Amino acid sequence: MLIRLGSQRLLQELLETEQRDFLGAECYQGSSDRQGQRNSYAPAHVDTAEGRLDLQTPQVRASTESFQSRLLGFLQGRTDVVERLVTEMYAHGLSTRDVEMAFTDATGACIISKSAVSEVSERLWQDYQAFREQCWDEVAIFYLFADGLYEPMQASGSSRDAILCPWAIRGDGRKRLLDVVVGNRESREAWLESLRGPVSRGLSSPVLMTSDGAPGLIAALEEVFPEALRQRCLVHKTRNIVQKASEADLPEVKADVLSAYYASRQEVARLVEPCLETSPIKGTHAK
Repeated sequence: MLIRLGSQRLLQELLETEQRDFLGAECYQGSSDRQGQRNSYAPAHVDTAEGRLDLQTPQVRASTESFQSRLLGFLQGRTDVVERLVTEMYAHGLSTRDVEMAFTDATGACIISKSAVSEVSERLWQDYQAFREQCWDEVAIFYLFADGLYEPMQASGSSRDAILCPWAIRGDGRKRLLDVVVGNRESREAWLESLRGPVSRGLSSPVLMTSDGAPGLIAALEEVFPEALRQRCLVHKTRNIVQKASEADLPEVKADVLSAYYASRQEVARLVEPCLETSPIKGTHAK
């Protein structure tokens, strides 16, 4: 979801600057060299590995030449470059060189003007900085879950860095992203820095925290929110268990895990444990 929304925002910003460069003027700015007038938007989309991105393509009227977005044509079959850019943007900051290289066509020319590249890079970085400095005084959270998203970074070569993503869930069920930052392989120190930032700006302690089994994350959560309850993420736990089962036994093993988790009482859940222990799973047992 994070990469999808970031990609959508980046592409929409680039479409706006592409139209501005074609017209030769900012919105509501008069110019003797103006090539036409803005004329609302037309729906468009780009299909990516993260799903379909809905965009609004700026339209132009009263122009001596037709305005067609070169950006949308360039992206056909190349949406991976956008996803990489967004990952780099959240992790290290989006440089103008990153954007220029990503949108360079087969002739070696960048399809986006240098001024547009610089403007979009700076504006998105400022938005990111503002996001990381927002206050949380008026936000009461019930649940908090945190995980590291591993993505290849251009600056790190072929290695994958962890992008730390703690989320809060409010009492009305709405989710709020608390932070996005590179996390040095999910070390305790990296998670402490990510969690202490929102707390220093007013974030309250949650009732319940959910995480995988990463020791650095667990240690940081319990240090920052010592009064909150913590549970193991069901998705991670189920994944760890079913990976030890044969393909033929996957449905039965997964059903037993979910039955134990969603049981109405602890006594009922424990009735499932013998089933898991005797399941045909590689190794000793699945508990």
